[in-house]
Amino acid sequence: MVTTSCEADAFIGIFEVAYLSYALLSSVETGVSVMIDSDVFDFVERCRKHTATGPLLDDLLETARNLGFEHLILSGVPLGGQKLAPMVELNGWPAGWFERYVEAEHAAVDGVCIYSAKTLKPFLWSEVPAKWSDTEGSRRVAGEATEFGICSGFAVPMLSVHHWQSVLSFASSAKCCALSPRHQVQLVTMAVYAGMSIQALSNDNDDDEGLLTDREKEVLLWAAAGKTSSETSQILGLTERTVKWHSTRAREAFGVATTTQAVVEAVRRRLIHP
Repeated sequence: MVTTSCEADAFIGIFEVAYLSYALLSSVETGVSVMIDSDVFDFVERCRKHTATGPLLDDLLETARNLGFEHLILSGVPLGGQKLAPMVELNGWPAGWFERYVEAEHAAVDGVCIYSAKTLKPFLWSEVPAKWSDTEGSRRVAGEATEFGICSGFAVPMLSVHHWQSVLSFASSAKCCALSPRHQVQLVTMAVYAGMSIQALSNDNDDDEGLLTDREKEVLLWAAAGKTSSETSQILGLTERTVKWHSTRAREAFGVATTTQAVVEAVRRRLIHP
């Protein structure tokens, strides 16, 4: 969802108050210091000032290390044959692991990646249901990851303006992540603000308006209304072949496999309004 700066600030204020209330309640119940919470809020404040992805990544990695995470990646979740590499927005994986992951197309079989497209609930990697985590392919990915010091993790799926869905995955060399509910909230808070910052930077740098021609937008609008290529051709006074060509160009512009996915992307980016 795209918001104005005033709306975003209002949302941020509400989110901070709600989170602080939760953190203070947790400290009363457990007797644990809330010092780490100040680290999280310091990161949130710095997020508003970052003007490039490099410093944002370094800042997020440094803060996440307080909870035992040495690596992370923020990416769109690939669907329908999409490639992972163009969807990556913050790459804090170990040297060599990203290249192997992409080259071997691990995203298609990795249980963590697959489950990230099916839920908006944050989860420990160990909580991925067996139907996705206990496959031969997923076990192979997990085994190879340990060669690069990645043994466990915590994933935060998020809605995204530029992708069907995004996920920020924190990785640890520890065999098992021992995260309290409060620590999970801290990671979710950092992930959400990092994602918001990336989207803000992307909106500043990218001109989505030039992605589609007016005709491509028309074709997608009629597809969103449930019209076939044949019906759209009659409505617009074009040949069916021309309509299909515009649909193909729209799919290529978003890097998706189907016209339905192109419609979703166009709606998310506010390029069309069905």
